[in-house]
Amino acid sequence: MKILLIIVSILYGMYGFSQQISGTVMDGGGKRLSSVTVSVKGGMLKTLTDKDGRFRLKTDPNGTLVFTGIGFEMKEENIDKRSTMNVYLTEKNNTLDEIQVIGYGTNTQRMNLGSVTKIRAEDIEKQPVSNPLSLLQGRVPGLVVSSTSGIPGSSFKVQLRGQNTINTNFGAAVPMDNPLFIIDGVPFGPQNENINSFGSMAAPGTGRMFNNSYGGVSPFNTLNPNDIESIEVLRDADATAIYGARAGNGVILITTKKGKAGKTELTLSSNMGIASLGETMPMMNTEQFLEMRKEAYKNDNRVPSADPVSSTYAPDLMLFDSGRDIDWIREFFRKPSFSSTINAGLSGGNSDTQFRFGTNYHNSTFMMPGNFSDRKIGLSLGIHHRTKDQKLNFDFSGSYNHGKNNSSLSPNLLLTANLQPNYPEPVNEAGELVWYHNGAALNGVGAPVNPYAYLLQKYQIASNTINSNMVVSYTPVKNLILKTNFGISDMSTDEYSATPKKSRFPGFDPLAEASFGAGRFTSWLMEPQLNYMFNLNSLQVTTLLGGTFQNSSQVGRQVFASGYLSDELIGSISGAPVKNAQDQSSIYRYAAIFGRVNLNLSKKYLLSINFRRDGSSKFGPQRQFGNFGSIAAGWLFSEEEAVKKLVPVLSYGKLRMSYGITGSDATGNYNYLSRWRPTDYRYGNSLGYVPVNLSNSLFSWASTKKMEVGAEFGFMKDRLLFTLAWYRNRTGNQLVNYTLPMMTGFSSVVENWDAIVENAGFEIVAQASLIKGKNFVLAAILNIKVLTT
Repeated sequence: MKILLIIVSILYGMYGFSQQISGTVMDGGGKRLSSVTVSVKGGMLKTLTDKDGRFRLKTDPNGTLVFTGIGFEMKEENIDKRSTMNVYLTEKNNTLDEIQVIGYGTNTQRMNLGSVTKIRAEDIEKQPVSNPLSLLQGRVPGLVVSSTSGIPGSSFKVQLRGQNTINTNFGAAVPMDNPLFIIDGVPFGPQNENINSFGSMAAPGTGRMFNNSYGGVSPFNTLNPNDIESIEVLRDADATAIYGARAGNGVILITTKKGKAGKTELTLSSNMGIASLGETMPMMNTEQFLEMRKEAYKNDNRVPSADPVSSTYAPDLMLFDSGRDIDWIREFFRKPSFSSTINAGLSGGNSDTQFRFGTNYHNSTFMMPGNFSDRKIGLSLGIHHRTKDQKLNFDFSGSYNHGKNNSSLSPNLLLTANLQPNYPEPVNEAGELVWYHNGAALNGVGAPVNPYAYLLQKYQIASNTINSNMVVSYTPVKNLILKTNFGISDMSTDEYSATPKKSRFPGFDPLAEASFGAGRFTSWLMEPQLNYMFNLNSLQVTTLLGGTFQNSSQVGRQVFASGYLSDELIGSISGAPVKNAQDQSSIYRYAAIFGRVNLNLSKKYLLSINFRRDGSSKFGPQRQFGNFGSIAAGWLFSEEEAVKKLVPVLSYGKLRMSYGITGSDATGNYNYLSRWRPTDYRYGNSLGYVPVNLSNSLFSWASTKKMEVGAEFGFMKDRLLFTLAWYRNRTGNQLVNYTLPMMTGFSSVVENWDAIVENAGFEIVAQASLIKGKNFVLAAILNIKVLTT
């Protein structure tokens, strides 16, 4: 009888223990989370959530479930005899488990084998800047970002891990080696190329006094930094090889903000700034300057003269007022510049549909005299929707930005430091330009020059930018996702510069002239993809297969008008008696297939393989395709039980290594063909044609072989993080303009050169979370780069 009672008790206990509970696990935004571990506290039972975040488990109705997932805080939930529950997990603040956007997917720093740096929205919002490129300065190891000018709206030079290409043209600027810029999965239309066709204060040119070959108007100036959710910089082979030939100089991914589930929220932010000229080089006063000038004439045994035709003409000594003393740098840059920015956003939605709408306005003024400004206004929209059965997902992001930069076409303002401290007043009491002083021409002999003439020589460029992307994904069966990415990036520009009669010396009866330009950069993209994931015991396998179809076009038109009889007509093309026009257009087509296989064994041993086959329209029929790829391996040694016991202070440790080949097709379009253009010279009564280039159908892809070895460490529960990486990039099969003898009729021809440029070095990153409170956070980041080219 006693035995029977024991059996009945056991069966009754098993019955009570076998209650089934099911539920859904989501993040704070309502997104369902897969692969979250659901376990019974104090027991052995556990399961994983499926792709829809659902779980099912038999357990004690009065027990407690424990939910743990990568990137989320652990959470305990009492069952309380419930049969269903919805659980919301909070994302960890630990940067190791933050989601990183990578090529065609996402990952975390903990599980990633590539060299990737992420700049977050909260870091972006703290910097009151108008150009997103300036956000990257000093934040990414190996990345050098430098402004080409202090003029608002001017361009930035961006270079990642050194110069990869060789310049073979004597006196020409070294190629910029820009990374590939991608916004929401779509290559940015103009990339980081200057969008201006004419010179201005921002684009002074390569003259001896300016030497600014990279100066111009930045295409990124129209983008709103407040619309950006994150910027990821991809450096090594594992991170970049999936982009193939376009990634030889690295990749920069820009992801815009999307809506989050929850009640509708309106956010407003604004900032205002003021800037003034800081410390500059000390300038001579009039007494010091005249003493230096007299000593120079004395050393040459020459006597200064007031005669303009004399070889010793010195108006500063003989004609200008020796009692006048002006610091012309302070005179031209005496007023402060002001900037103001306003951002507004509206977001909300439920677990199936989220949206975000944003708008922005920015205005910056210049330090120098004149009504100059840089303005932009923009709109953005992001929508996510998924069907009730969780199989079909739809994502749309789009933005429109309008910018207008108003300055001067003359860069002579930048030469004000050359004016003598006793230089006469350039403007009279009536506000008119002064050309003579005491009978002598200002800054010249035959044709006087007035430094204030730049105020009348207008330059303006307006741009309209549209970036749009749509992603449609479908899950027909468990763990299989079919996805297609459609996108377009389009920027159009309208440019104008004018030199009116009143800005020129009237003694030579000058005529006014103006230039009118229009340009357009367009890139559209379609990328079908297939993702499949499966598990073999403790081995997780993730695969990707996809294709790319891209078309990029660039169109430009310029009209040069001269001979205006009146300044009132200078804004009209038809008002000019003399007009010359030119135009340019080019189309670039690109196609590829790509794939990736990631292996994760026991969340400790990692392997990643990428491959890509690219085709480019820049090469001849037998040279259009190239193969690229990478392999990387990693070991999370901090997950080994022996390491945990031996080094308890170590909370994170990883060794990684990658090797791969990326490439470049960075040469002009159509160089493998013989091209001709009309000439202004006539043969008989007909216009003739002249050759543009010497064709060569044999040149092909440049290639960059990348190797990297890295070690990552975390201490004190990852409050201290250290990364040490050694890399070596070797770029060969260089695409160059090979110099030809003039007797050939051409100055150069495009060819491959077997020269190799090697960039090798170390990168060290130290991150410390010093204080982390509810309303106060104190953190520090140190980047160190050692590069040898």
